[in-house]
Amino acid sequence: MNHTLCLSTLKTQLLNFKYIVADQTILHLYPKLFSNQIIFPFLALEENKTQESINQLHHHLFNHNVRRHEHILVIGGGITLDMAGFAMATYMRGIPFTSVPTTLMGMVDVSHGGKVGINSAYGKNTIGTFYHPKSTLICQDFLNTLPPHELQNGISEMLKHLIISDQRHFPAPQKLLQYDQILQSIQIKANITQQDPYDHGIRKCLNLGHTLAHAAEMASNHRLSHGQAVAWGLLIEGHILEQKELIMPYTHLLNDYFNKHFQLPALPDLSALWQSMQHDKKNTVDVCISQLSKPYVLGTSMDMWEQAFQKIQ
Repeated sequence: MNHTLCLSTLKTQLLNFKYIVADQTILHLYPKLFSNQIIFPFLALEENKTQESINQLHHHLFNHNVRRHEHILVIGGGITLDMAGFAMATYMRGIPFTSVPTTLMGMVDVSHGGKVGINSAYGKNTIGTFYHPKSTLICQDFLNTLPPHELQNGISEMLKHLIISDQRHFPAPQKLLQYDQILQSIQIKANITQQDPYDHGIRKCLNLGHTLAHAAEMASNHRLSHGQAVAWGLLIEGHILEQKELIMPYTHLLNDYFNKHFQLPALPDLSALWQSMQHDKKNTVDVCISQLSKPYVLGTSMDMWEQAFQKIQ
């Protein structure tokens, strides 16, 4: 269940929670949101989305004698929501939590659908499960303090949702930040995840662009943000799908959009990406990418990737 509210109302809501897991950036930017709660501060970096952080959070909960009937509040961006959600799912076999996404990507993507998890040496989000928050509180005021690269992270996911829903008009970034556009993006994802809660079929299409994106994040040691990597993934994987006539063309329009509104860093070389892509969760025999019709994944060859790289870059 989603609830939308302003900062002052959110502060009142937070009084209902004794235990909070919070992104350290939010603690720094919004200290007046919090009062006397017991807070676990988390430095939200991809390199901290690990089993070690899960162990630290579990240790914190055990040290404070937190019982499984308690209700935890998790506030932060996608990294925090992923890590803490997985910790909540595994602490005493599951403890309820409420999610407060503070980034655009958290609002439109991470906090919906129930996927929680951590990274490993074998790839991004390769350890995890499905565990839903009891509710999600969305406060658009947090967007006012987001740096540009964090806005881009969320916009890339919103553009992906538009592509999946067969829309080929991409509103300018400022338009996408409006409340109605955020709710539309949430609804597009919700319509898919409700049909396929455990990622066995149509939900795989939500990973459009993410085979390359996750590999690019890992191969670049997270020099590329998630949104930048997804942008490249949408372009390059999109070209593969267009060549196979498996998707309505969009990459030309999207390339113009990114050239106008964003500056995308260079990708690692294809050999490094190919090695990282071997560990993608969708893989069968081949490296697989998401497509929008059954079987929702497509096996790919190195030749297909080479052709797409030459076309897009």
